[in-house]
Amino acid sequence: PDDPEKNSLRGKLLAVVNLESVEPGVETVALGREILSRFHEEYFGNLEGGILERLQKSLEKIKTEWPKTEITAGVILSTQKSNLFYLGILGKGKAVIKRDSLLEEVLAGESQEEIEVGSGLVEVGDVILLGSRSFFEIVSEGALKAALSLGNPQEMIEAIAPMVLGRSEMVQAAAVICTLLSGESDDQ
Repeated sequence: PDDPEKNSLRGKLLAVVNLESVEPGVETVALGREILSRFHEEYFGNLEGGILERLQKSLEKIKTEWPKTEITAGVILSTQKSNLFYLGILGKGKAVIKRDSLLEEVLAGESQEEIEVGSGLVEVGDVILLGSRSFFEIVSEGALKAALSLGNPQEMIEAIAPMVLGRSEMVQAAAVICTLLSGESDDQ
């Protein structure tokens, strides 16, 4: 949001929505935008409580309104002392982080009915990927590690895209990549 208070209290929000169980005839893009807009509204609309609590409640609201939706969401909050990363997953999405030469899964959803949340520190140079269950079924860990080792997010996307495009299940394959460039929130 444009509001500096909301940015300082709630950080930068990233989210991946998977509409795997959409009824025939429903405009998927419009529905995805509506869900993201509602999630954004829920997350930034109330500045009470902590980030994990807000992520949890926002995901619970989406689960109530759209029970078959999968969301993998992350928030990066940079302070003068550290860079914090908060995660929330509704469904079976995953979040991975590449630090130096290591690729680690940091949070994975276990079921469509459960919401998982967690947090940790991130460092300058870390590459964070949030993805849907289908994305991780298509892109192997080795291919993902190689792609996330490239110089910038655009090169990473260009390396991953051919693995996903042309697959019949690519409609459900969604991911977002974030590289932490510096400790200042404007540079993420």
